[in-house]
Amino acid sequence: MKARHLLYVDDVETQRVLFKDAVREWNEANPEKEFTFDLAESFEEGIAALGRTRFDGALFDLRLPSPDLGRTERPLGNELAQVGLHEFGIPVAIISGKPDEVDTDLANSSTVKIVDKGDGDGFANAVSWFGSLWPMLETMSLARARIREVSAGLFADRIWPAWKSYVSMAEGKDLTPVLARQYVWHLGEVMGAGSGKDDDLWHPLEAWICPPLYADRASTGDILTQDGELWVILTPPCDLANAGKVENVLLAHCSRDLPTDWGAVLEKCAHPDAGRQEKGWERIRKLFNQPEQAVHYLPPLPDEQVPVTVEFSYLRTLPVPDLEKALESRIGSVTAPFVSNLIQRFGGYMSRVGQPNLNAQAFPQNVK
Repeated sequence: MKARHLLYVDDVETQRVLFKDAVREWNEANPEKEFTFDLAESFEEGIAALGRTRFDGALFDLRLPSPDLGRTERPLGNELAQVGLHEFGIPVAIISGKPDEVDTDLANSSTVKIVDKGDGDGFANAVSWFGSLWPMLETMSLARARIREVSAGLFADRIWPAWKSYVSMAEGKDLTPVLARQYVWHLGEVMGAGSGKDDDLWHPLEAWICPPLYADRASTGDILTQDGELWVILTPPCDLANAGKVENVLLAHCSRDLPTDWGAVLEKCAHPDAGRQEKGWERIRKLFNQPEQAVHYLPPLPDEQVPVTVEFSYLRTLPVPDLEKALESRIGSVTAPFVSNLIQRFGGYMSRVGQPNLNAQAFPQNVK
């Protein structure tokens, strides 16, 4: 049995005891799972604990003492929650007798749980919430372990041998951003290549970033809504990144019309007979390997079942000012590996010239 590790920060001993009791009761009710925990008593101790230990989640009291700031200067639990969420990438819960003091962006986040300290079951509710996240916590833990494993190999084989000399020659210049990009790029390339085994193939959800990766600007592969229909941006990234370079952006229409045999394909994929399943999967593979030139198939958007069909024969332009207004209508972005294929397919469609229309009847007369 693998335990998931929590952090609780509160300077009041009685509250820490209530938290311990809630964890113990949850563990007893879930014998195949276990939460362990660390405790901290101040804002500074909480920051230090987050930096020292890999936690799966954290619960913060909203009002915390600080040697520098005092207890009532501001609700420091908000700042701890921001650090846990955005610097360490863990789900956080905030417990307080005044939930309305929680920052609005935290209160509206699906990765944050607000717990009322006045509720007699507040601590039990917080621990139960972490328990409801168990599958995601476990998957994230395994994913981080995989990232560490691949990163270690890259460090030994590529990063350290090359960059130790570069950094020593930098003469005091900070190469941290450069090295970080190289590290992440190497990691993405190696993990993206995969092993070719069935359990390492690309998942359909990897085709999408929802919400879009860039909040304040458009990107090639963004999917947006116009006049109640979906459109994908085809304009190259260099034009979108340089303000004023283009006056209009190119969009291709996206249809959600089902392929005629899609229902039958899904039935085959779910059939208990392995042979029927394979036929369904083979049809999906053929569909997404793009047999048609005028359309390009993308996997279904998250929480949907129907593939997104990009129609290269149905294009429109949108003035850049109108595009800026349409940013709020975006529902997601196609990820880099899939947008490369999208653009390559569009280029292939546009570059097809076609054979001149020869008179076939003349062949018997002129070709000996």
